[in-house]
Amino acid sequence: MPQSESNPTARPVPTAREPLSGRWRLPGSKSLTQRAMILSSIGRGRSRIVHPLEADDPLHLLDGLGQLGLLVERETDADGTHVWSITGGGGLLDGGVRIDVGEGGTGARFLTTLATLAAAPVVVEGQGRLRERPMGEGVEMLATLGATVDALEQQGCLPLRVSGGGLEGGGLVVGTTVSSQFLSAILLVAAASRRGVRIELAAPPTSAPYLWMTLDMLASAGVAWTSDRPLPRPGADDAGEGPSVIEVPAQPVHARVFEIEPDASSALFTAAAALLVPGSRVVLEGLTLDSRQPDMQAIRALSRFGASVSSASGGVRVVSGAAVVPASLDCRGMPDAVPMLAAIAHRAVGRSRFTGLATLRVKESDRIEAIVSNLRAIGGEAEGGPDWLEVGGIGDVAGAPVMVDPCRDHRIAMAFATLGLVRPGMAVADPGCVSKSDPGFWERLDRLAAGA
Repeated sequence: MPQSESNPTARPVPTAREPLSGRWRLPGSKSLTQRAMILSSIGRGRSRIVHPLEADDPLHLLDGLGQLGLLVERETDADGTHVWSITGGGGLLDGGVRIDVGEGGTGARFLTTLATLAAAPVVVEGQGRLRERPMGEGVEMLATLGATVDALEQQGCLPLRVSGGGLEGGGLVVGTTVSSQFLSAILLVAAASRRGVRIELAAPPTSAPYLWMTLDMLASAGVAWTSDRPLPRPGADDAGEGPSVIEVPAQPVHARVFEIEPDASSALFTAAAALLVPGSRVVLEGLTLDSRQPDMQAIRALSRFGASVSSASGGVRVVSGAAVVPASLDCRGMPDAVPMLAAIAHRAVGRSRFTGLATLRVKESDRIEAIVSNLRAIGGEAEGGPDWLEVGGIGDVAGAPVMVDPCRDHRIAMAFATLGLVRPGMAVADPGCVSKSDPGFWERLDRLAAGA
């Protein structure tokens, strides 16, 4: 956990020298990139993914697609735009391979589901904490739909052996889940099943905005689906009542061009920096306030902490307020944003409370524990429960030099590094863990600290 001793691999966090300004274009969305990759894989013909996220998680998934026999190409257009091309097999994949997805939970669940379409068995394995993260409920869902998936070591965990041979499909009744990722994976692959898939949600879905984003991606790829109720309106923080029955018929999927919008999760750290550093004003290019990405809800929620968040020409504008104020937030729809929101709450004067955090216990780290331990290490007050977190903000009180231990978790590292712009004396151990989702994070933080 947090350390104060010297660590030669740690990275000192620069302190902001002046207010932040300028227009910032963030890398492509990890969630949208990975969904586009699966849809491209089951499509017929060559799909192009423009502005994909070039980070560890999607690159591991891309490598896995190549091992399944798909033609995968990485290109850079004349103007510097990154483009990935995937020639799909129309639902037919090779097999007989062992695929390492690194530490990516989404990639593991997406690839396990996709591997049911392979002609021969596929073993899906991962590294680090991913080998402990729960996969059992997804294995059970796939079994209900006619697939055979076996744990090779610990029950309900990677590595998993997927027998392949195709996905039969059919009906699925789902209660409360640990994660929404297997549900998204099944929806993405459903069109390539033999009978299609009908999902009945017997309880409100975990991290529902990620499911709604998946359904939007299906529509953008021309995949027909029906539901008993419409999706909640994009940009609504109170998501209201979404579908409880979703059906995706078996159907051909055709090649598409997927334009990936900037990643709202990465943008949150730049937006939070603008909130924390007094006098700052930044524009997040390519994003809109009504984006379906779940962490746009977190960017909008910065107004609860005192920032001004509004639409701007070509993006979203974030302006610091007179002071950081405490807030209480239901974070069921934006769980990945909680490390940054908790770090912001540390700079408020008063108590902030975050609820709906059950999924944080089984992320890349136990994020509730990692947040509490690191906030206490930098002189703050924090306590957490099974699905809640309270932060006692101390304002801009200075503290002793300290090293933050991100527990191999990219979002913990980026959240506390962003806080370090206004809290001198901080360093982050294992800075390379940010490459999981945002390899350019440290370069961007240096530019932010310089007011660029």
